[in-house]
Amino acid sequence: MTIAALGLAASLSACATVPPPGVDGYAALGQATRVGPLLIRPDAVREDSRCAANVQCIWAGRVVVDATVREEGQSLTRTLVLGEPSLTRGGEVV
Repeated sequence: MTIAALGLAASLSACATVPPPGVDGYAALGQATRVGPLLIRPDAVREDSRCAANVQCIWAGRVVVDATVREEGQSLTRTLVLGEPSLTRGGEVV
């Protein structure tokens, strides 16, 4: 099972247009969101090197977030990178 989850990281940018926190897959730091069978809470931003809105960039940049992933009654700490899969017991978070 693949679960698209790092929309939550996109909400960390003031330039991004995203649904309000708490909507499936989107959350502010410290706020959990449900993504399929997972409960994901972004805890800290390690890196956010994305381009600003309306700027032409050579590289789109990336977002790296430390998050707590709760699945099947267990909490795991994961480093999630926007667009890169992270394995969980039930599949992967992308």
